[in-house]
Amino acid sequence: DGQCAVGRFDDDGAFTPVGRGGQEWRAVEPAFTESAVLWGVDSAYVDGVDLFRLPRERIDAAGPDGADPEEAGPTADRVGVTDAPVFYAKTLTDTDEEWVVVSTAAEAGIDSTAPSSMRRNTASRTVRVLAAAAASGFEEWYELFAFDRRRTLGEVHSALPTAGAYAFLSVADDALLVNPYNTARRHGEILSVPTERFDALPQRREVHRPTTLAR
Repeated sequence: DGQCAVGRFDDDGAFTPVGRGGQEWRAVEPAFTESAVLWGVDSAYVDGVDLFRLPRERIDAAGPDGADPEEAGPTADRVGVTDAPVFYAKTLTDTDEEWVVVSTAAEAGIDSTAPSSMRRNTASRTVRVLAAAAASGFEEWYELFAFDRRRTLGEVHSALPTAGAYAFLSVADDALLVNPYNTARRHGEILSVPTERFDALPQRREVHRPTTLAR
C-alpha cells in the first residue's frame, strides 16, 4: 500500500504525491476532465475493483510541501466498481458532454505485490470497456464491450507461460478506438465507435449502476 500513489510532476520533473498509502491510489492511467481526475484500481486480488473521482478543487488539499499525503491528502470519491483491474482510460470531449472511458484487464496468474494473506487472483476472465458521462458525475457506467480472455496452453500446463487480455484505448478522428488483445474474439482488431454515438447512451437501457455491474 505504501508504494501506491497518484501525484503530479513539477516543471523540474519532480514527482509529488497528491494521495498515497492505499489501494485506492493504485492506478495505471488516469483520465483528466474539466472537473476531476478519474481512475480505476489496478488490483487483481481485491473482491471488487473500485473506480474513483478526485475533484480538481481537492488536489491542492494535499497540504504544504513536505506534508505526508497519507495524513494531509485529499479524499477521492468512489464512483463505481467493476470486477477486474482497470488499466487504460481516455476522455472524450468531442461530444455534447465529457465522457470517460476505461478498460479492464483479464490478468492471468497471481499478483506478486499482493499481501501474503491475499495471494490470489479474483479478477474476472472478461475484459470490459466502460463509459460514464459528466452529467452523472461519472457515477453511471455503461458497458460498451465485453471480451473473454482466450484460453492458452499455459492455463493447462504450468510450465508454459500465459498472458492476460486487455483492451487498448485511443481517441482519433472523432471516434473511440478499441483494440482487444489476447481475447477469444476480435483479438487484434481495431474497433471504431463514433463519438456521436455517446450522446445517445443516456437513452439506452443498458446502464450498469456502479453497485450492480455483473461479475
